[in-house]
Parts: sequence; C-alpha cells; structure tokens
Amino acid sequence: MPACPQPTTDDLAALRALLEAARADRRHSLAVAGPSPQDDPVGVAALAAEARDLAEIEAALARMDAGTYGRCTCCSAAIPLPRLEARPQARGCAGCPRAERVGG
Repeated sequence: MPACPQPTTDDLAALRALLEAARADRRHSLAVAGPSPQDDPVGVAALAAEARDLAEIEAALARMDAGTYGRCTCCSAAIPLPRLEARPQARGCAGCPRAERVGG
C-alpha cells in the first residue's frame, strides 16, 4: 500500500483557512437564525446540524493547535491529504469508520 501524502506547511495553512472560513460561516448562520420555533422540526434539525458542524470544525482547529491534526483519532494513522482537502474537519481515516460515526 503506497504511503499517503502528508500535508505540507502550505497545505496546513490552506486547510486552516478553510476551517476558519467555515467556522465563521456556521457562527453567522447560527447567529442570524435565532431561536427556531419548536413546532418547526425542519428548522430545529437544520440548526442542530449547523451546531454539529461548528463543533466538528472547532475540534479540527483544536487538533491543529495541539499538533494532532491529520491523524485518525481512533488509530492514529495518517489521514490522506485528499480526504482532508475534501473534508478538512475529518477526524478519522478511511479504515476507521467508527471515527466518522462518532463525529467525523
């Protein structure tokens, strides 16, 4: 199995910029949405999804700060760069589907 490409310093800077932009977008979405009436299950679900996305993004930024970004939170294997580019907040490698089920 070929080694997966590891993110360079430039890659990490670009991924951080994507995460920070996504965080700002989610925060804005949640701020302008305000409280949703409880009788609107679609609105409640949408806000919950935004909040989950924001938590995943903030967790990814925390992993960057801790120096563990790009490593699977289950097995510590490197997460391939193409996966991080597609989903910068990914916390799991392709071999650990459990990592995605517990929060991506």
